[in-house]
Amino acid sequence: MRMRMRNFVKFVSRVFEYLPRLGWMVALGTRLFVGYFFMDSGWGKVAHFDQFSANFQGWNIPYPIFSATLCAYTELIGGALTIVGLGTRFVSLAQIINMLVAILAVNLKDVHSLEDFGLLDEPLYLLTYAWLGIYGPGWLSLDAVIKRFVTAPLISPKVGARGYGPARADP
Repeated sequence: MRMRMRNFVKFVSRVFEYLPRLGWMVALGTRLFVGYFFMDSGWGKVAHFDQFSANFQGWNIPYPIFSATLCAYTELIGGALTIVGLGTRFVSLAQIINMLVAILAVNLKDVHSLEDFGLLDEPLYLLTYAWLGIYGPGWLSLDAVIKRFVTAPLISPKVGARGYGPARADP
């Protein structure tokens, strides 16, 4: 019995050690789901812009036409960029600001308890984009391609064959 338990613990430990290698799948799934959601939401706001901007006027948001335009296109373009993983950290910042404005200017008027706040969608979107902003889009993204083939060669000097010092030109 003791041997079975020990083998089980070893197996579980190996599984837990392997799980971080699958983090790219979580990042990809998150990007695809949230990106599509915001791209679709932004498209709806752009397509029905008159009603959307009227909502901004009703909510007494300053510069309602400008603010509604900024919000709609942030969601539309930011959602599309999120899907492909391009400019993820910049998009995350824009979407976090968008969600903060939604929470503070619109949602908090109807929040009277912690339970009411817990029923809001926007904090979840904010936290999702905060996660993407901190941990990045994963290796299956355009950001990763740019980092590997464009940014890294510009930042890192070429290293010699022994792993240190500059590489020497062949004679």
